[in-house]
Amino acid sequence: MRLWLLEPRSSAYVARIEAASAEAGLSVASLATIEAAPHNAALIGVGPSISDPLGVARELRGTGSEAMLVFFTASSGARDALRAELLRDPFLYPRFEIVDLPNTTHQLASQMDKVISQVEHRQHLRRSSRRGRGRTRASAAAASGVVLDAKHQAELLNLIREGLASGEPREGQLPYTNASGQTLELTVSVEPVHDEAGNTVGASLVVRPDSEYQRIQEALREANRQKGEFLAIMSHELRTPLTSILGYTDMLLRGLAGPLTPLSNKYVSNVRAAGDRLLDLVNGLLDYTRLEAGVERLELKPVDLGHLATQIVHLCRSAAQTKELDLHVDVREDFDASVEADEERISHVVRSMLGNALKFTPAGGWVRIHVEPDQQPQGVRVSVTDSGIGMRPDQIGRVWERFYQGDASLTRPYGGMGLGLSIARHLVSLHGGRVGAESGGPGRGSTFWFSLPRHATS
Repeated sequence: MRLWLLEPRSSAYVARIEAASAEAGLSVASLATIEAAPHNAALIGVGPSISDPLGVARELRGTGSEAMLVFFTASSGARDALRAELLRDPFLYPRFEIVDLPNTTHQLASQMDKVISQVEHRQHLRRSSRRGRGRTRASAAAASGVVLDAKHQAELLNLIREGLASGEPREGQLPYTNASGQTLELTVSVEPVHDEAGNTVGASLVVRPDSEYQRIQEALREANRQKGEFLAIMSHELRTPLTSILGYTDMLLRGLAGPLTPLSNKYVSNVRAAGDRLLDLVNGLLDYTRLEAGVERLELKPVDLGHLATQIVHLCRSAAQTKELDLHVDVREDFDASVEADEERISHVVRSMLGNALKFTPAGGWVRIHVEPDQQPQGVRVSVTDSGIGMRPDQIGRVWERFYQGDASLTRPYGGMGLGLSIARHLVSLHGGRVGAESGGPGRGSTFWFSLPRHATS
């Protein structure tokens, strides 16, 4: 058997994985990309240096691969985080193992032995299912002492039938009674088994007690709750001294404590600018924690998006002039741009998109806002287009993620936490709207847009 390993050859982990695999009777072949994996590969490994192992799993699932996917992790923290994400989305990839990289080759070889046994067992089951082609059946080894009543046995059979009929995985939760008479939960995953021609010839049934899943989910909820509390407390506590800093620097700049020398005025202005930037970060954290807690409520009323965009452009005109940017808003005169929306929240969305365009457009460039009809669905679209640094295709799909900063070598000089667009998308979705991003590539500018229906669905 061969392990196809996705890990840079320069990585220090490769030699350890190869040595342990050899001890377990397994050969190793390197993969430059996951697309290079053979379609009939039985065992594929993802090394610790791969930055997006979940993305690799998605790509592999999209190819229809039935390989066992082994995630190698370099620490217990990385292992637990990865396991939590995989449990959160059980159909991300159906067959996987997470293997820690211990200090000794022998320990790693022992773990690889277990993985090899699983693969060999599955291959045996697949050969058996092919021999029984034409008959549809699914079998599962029942856990000792597990009793399903008639109603839930019927639910289990329906779940299996649904998976076989659709050819797609299915998952459900069923209560069961153990040998001690306790009623607990089982998580049941049904995975159709296909032959070489793509025909469904059987089903793989995985049944696991839900206690571990529930424990991890509870731990995730508790961690998210504590994180939200921490961010909220920290943000509020930062606001108090910031208010004083900004207030006193305003007083100094206005000359209330006496005239400042040109150099002193420059220094105080720098303090004021840094305070404004820090306040923006704090406000972003507060917005984020409110959205995470689900406490955001909309106050809907008629809002003219054309008028709103014009007002915001007027407020940002001085920032554009400082960078010598040509800023222009285009609203068709005969177009009614009114929608039902929360004006404050949508103003936040427009300011966020326009602020990004001004931030990432070099001096001497241009920024345009277009307000126009949107036909799918009937509504109004606001687009912000710039001549800025642009984006690669792989960045476009991630710009709406929380804390995403793109290529740090390009975006880090501009500052920010990467929350603005994520918050904007959430606010638009609360209105029943859509967002999008486009770019011709690095150095060729970007377009960010959102669309709202005439009548909000929230």
